[in-house]
Amino acid sequence: MEIRHATHPSRLGGFATADLRAHYLVEDLFPDSEVRLVYSHQDRTVVGGVAPSSPVRLETADPLRSSYFCERRELGVVNVGEAASMSVDGTSYDLAHGDCLYVGRGARDVVFGPGGYLYFDLPQDHRVVHLMGRPDETRNIIVANRQAVISPSWSVHCGFGTASYAFVWAMAGENHAFDDMDHVAIPSLR
Repeated sequence: MEIRHATHPSRLGGFATADLRAHYLVEDLFPDSEVRLVYSHQDRTVVGGVAPSSPVRLETADPLRSSYFCERRELGVVNVGEAASMSVDGTSYDLAHGDCLYVGRGARDVVFGPGGYLYFDLPQDHRVVHLMGRPDETRNIIVANRQAVISPSWSVHCGFGTASYAFVWAMAGENHAFDDMDHVAIPSLR
């Protein structure tokens, strides 16, 4: 499990492109037949990917300080690839492209079956430009197919692509209402 530390908003202005990518872009998220996890101290979020050719079990990692992955956390699984299957505590689930599965806290045995991988429906020769940072001083990260961006809660979140694409957006915390967001008019972005 890779660990990414939180950054203060004032540091973003001094980041070069390589710094932005190192702190926020998750590349190589889907190695064959193993789970790749990135633990971010931005909201204590875990971003993960798996492209199993045979069943792969989701194991815990030392930074989680738990005896199994979902002991103290919930899991959202989104299949944005081909049809796939997985099991949770012995119950099997078939997931089509775009299907989501909520795995509740306390689930002990999570196994991913063959077929699933992240797919933005973005052609290989196209990119998405992800905007982030404070509204008065944005930065961008160029994102390819099968990549993810960790966005801090203090950052704007938007993007645009050179071709049509799909994306998965997830938030951590107690998001029962979205009235805690600071709405920013697009013309005011810099």
